Amino acid sequence: MLDRYTLETQNYWSRLSGLLSDVQKVEVMIRRFPDSKYLLKNGVDQIDYIKYHMEVLYHKLSSILDVMRLMVGSRLST
Repeated sequence: MLDRYTLETQNYWSRLSGLLSDVQKVEVMIRRFPDSKYLLKNGVDQIDYIKYHMEVLYHKLSSILDVMRLMVGSRLST
């Protein structure tokens, strides 16, 4: 059976892995504006599209920092 330290560390790394994967997806989305009449019809131009995905990127980077702080804090307290 795995001890608590190992399980917590695995959980943090899993969360970080998911967030890093999301950051890579944001990079793909920012590089490519879909040629979609639907988006333009609903008032989403290229600037709005990029701005939205940049906000998602900032949120993901902030979340990575939060998870890393939690991981370091939990390691120092044990």
